Amino acid sequence: MVGIVAVLPFAYPLYRQVSSSGTSLPEIAAICGALILISTMFTRRPPVRVTTNPFYWVLTFVASYGSLIPVIFLGDGIRLAQTL
Repeated sequence: MVGIVAVLPFAYPLYRQVSSSGTSLPEIAAICGALILISTMFTRRPPVRVTTNPFYWVLTFVASYGSLIPVIFLGDGIRLAQTL
């Protein structure tokens, strides 16, 4: 459940971008990464110990979901070369 809630802020901008311009390789990679992240959170074993230090919680969140942040800032870009 935590994985789904944490990925939701990134899911809407990704959906909006995919629906407006179609899918490209970066969007497909971001979708696959999010699905892998959520599926591994559901299939993991329960932890033996849990820390109460908020620094480690923030560090874990950024390490887990930091790769999804560029999805929000992806634009259409400009074409650098013309295909034949």
